[in-house]
Amino acid sequence: MEYIICFCISSTLLYSASRDYERARGKIIGLLAALIPIIMATVRSTKVGIDVTVYIQPYAMWAINADSFMSYIAYTMANGVEIGYSILNYIGANYFGGLPGVFFLSSLLTIVPVYLRLMDFRDEIPVWVSSLIFLLLFYNLSLNLARQAIALSILFFAFKYIDSNQYVKFIIFMIVAFTFHSSALLGVIYLALVKISKGKDWKIKQLLTIAALFGIVISYKWIFSIAIQTLFSSNADKYIRTFLPDESGYLSLWMLLINAFAIMCVIFNKPYLLSVSKYRVYLLMMAFNFVLYLLNQYNGNCFRYALYFMIMIPQIVPLIRYRFSKNSRFCADLMLVGIFLFYWINFNLLSDSYGTIPYSMM
Repeated sequence: MEYIICFCISSTLLYSASRDYERARGKIIGLLAALIPIIMATVRSTKVGIDVTVYIQPYAMWAINADSFMSYIAYTMANGVEIGYSILNYIGANYFGGLPGVFFLSSLLTIVPVYLRLMDFRDEIPVWVSSLIFLLLFYNLSLNLARQAIALSILFFAFKYIDSNQYVKFIIFMIVAFTFHSSALLGVIYLALVKISKGKDWKIKQLLTIAALFGIVISYKWIFSIAIQTLFSSNADKYIRTFLPDESGYLSLWMLLINAFAIMCVIFNKPYLLSVSKYRVYLLMMAFNFVLYLLNQYNGNCFRYALYFMIMIPQIVPLIRYRFSKNSRFCADLMLVGIFLFYWINFNLLSDSYGTIPYSMM
């Protein structure tokens, strides 16, 4: 319940900020909107988030006890921790109050870039919708996969430079994201997909056919079984783990459904997306995301790779509102939030995939 209250307050404040964003008042309200989830992440106990005791807390303690900054950096880099996160950890631990300071800076770099980017679409998408979807999808994840959550947010913000053809700026931000998690180099695939989508020889039906065939080839062993168990069982998630063995534990029926839903939203919203020249690239991104996620059964890192495309869902899926009449769009927004709330309940509240339930404070 604490999470949902936090999400609702933050998204409401952000929506209020979006209506007066050009003035100082709007920016102050926007800052308050970001501070709500940031503070919640800052004051949490070490029991919230699996990776807290794996590397966040140990490296914070090492930063406090290190003889010097350089010895700390040498130690973390020798243990495979990226330099950007190492510096953040050192600053948070030594100058912002220890482990809570690390939590604060990590959450700050996760929430603020996303909120700033969502504000760019405030005239197209109600930010209460896009921010709620982001929080329902990624907030609990950010309390666990802290390094990658920062990289995801930075790349999501940087995508604005691809939209404006400022590729050098995008690459600079991608390098910054790389200093927090090496997987951020997948940002080059953003560029590749944008270029493909703009190609004169684009053949959407052929690409979709290839993607469908590829999906069938890698999933033929379980499609029929999963369909049967989903129809006739009230506990279908355990069956998907049987037919899709996944050591990371992230391969879930609910994650598959939400990614498939994103693809359907793009296809269903084709007329509007074509009018803004986004149909091809959005469809490619969501399809690429879905295929990567399916491949997680063969390579546990594919889940992490898919997140770089899943982060686009708060920007892409809410556009489905334009398939409805103006009088029906608010209802469509509510329905959309309800779908992602249902996902959050199953993936986080019931399954506790990131070790963030129940929430507790220090």
